[in-house]
Amino acid sequence: MPKVKIEETENIRLSKTIKEILNPDYVYIPFNSNANLHIKSNEYVKKGSILFDDNKIPTYSPISGKVIGSCKVLSDNKLKDAIAIENDFEEKNLKRKTYKNKSYTKEELINKLSELNLNYNLKGNTLIINGIDYEPYEYSLSHITKNYTESILDTIDELISILNIKKCYLAIKNDDTDNVQTLINQIGTYPSINLRLIDNYYPNANKQIIIKNFKLDEKNTIYLNVEDIYNIYNAIKKDEPIYDKFITITGNLLNKGRVLKVKLGTRILDIIDNNSVLNSNYHIIINGLLSGYEIKNKNAIITSNIRSIFICKDNKIEQNSCINCGLCHINCPVNADPRTGYNLNKCIKCGLCNYLCPSKIQLIGDKNE
Repeated sequence: MPKVKIEETENIRLSKTIKEILNPDYVYIPFNSNANLHIKSNEYVKKGSILFDDNKIPTYSPISGKVIGSCKVLSDNKLKDAIAIENDFEEKNLKRKTYKNKSYTKEELINKLSELNLNYNLKGNTLIINGIDYEPYEYSLSHITKNYTESILDTIDELISILNIKKCYLAIKNDDTDNVQTLINQIGTYPSINLRLIDNYYPNANKQIIIKNFKLDEKNTIYLNVEDIYNIYNAIKKDEPIYDKFITITGNLLNKGRVLKVKLGTRILDIIDNNSVLNSNYHIIINGLLSGYEIKNKNAIITSNIRSIFICKDNKIEQNSCINCGLCHINCPVNADPRTGYNLNKCIKCGLCNYLCPSKIQLIGDKNE
């Protein structure tokens, strides 16, 4: 497979710590029209209260406070109805059970995760844990590994036992220096976990690419990332659903890039205003400069599908005619050719062809979609 090294040369300083922004004034939790609401306007909810269920799948409140009604929000680039909750900043928790020393069976684990709306595919006897951030300039998975190393390793080890895993791999970048050293020092305590150091080429962190490079049978492989492991840890040790999300916020308009831990349902506007002074000439790109999409509305909210937010200068790039250089096809990780449509059904939307095109043609995807 062709290898493309994308140098991270932008003038961005990155903090190595995770900054917590867990006290927004309001959160906005989107719901579908067929959802069964469990709450009413002006009702008080505790953190962990079920707000609604959709096909019996529950969604929980990430804060305690008063339901002030419903409104429209931009959620994953779609306009949706949402429940608005005003934060009382008291973090009153719905009393839940804790299972710090419980030994789960596979069926009990799957039921517990499903109850907390954590629906992972846990079928297979090979387990891959990805600690490699998907795009250049994203650092959330690396920071999670660094800041929660012991919890991550303990939970992986527990999953190996519960799921009867025959082979387990933890993948990190070979130039992720801090984590390489830490994990090499600790991995001997976890003989069932095999540490794999992966070359820092894009898109080596893609699920299909990792499984292919490991020469594994996809149907018999369980694939999770370290944030999934963090969520599973909270589920089996604290009986908690997902309340928070780790987000990389960076870009050439920021003095410092950061990894943030924020409440689900927080407005992106509230996060951006804590990090930069914006003028009219900027772009907000979600989930990567290569494969992400642009949003025009700062009132968009943080969802579990958001990995990163890029705040970038409004640099207009002119497209030119195709010169048939073939770089898009030569370097495609799935051997597709955007010029002819060959193998496009296998496209993984990595955006590498757009990045490499000397004519700056938008070959795959649209930043405004």
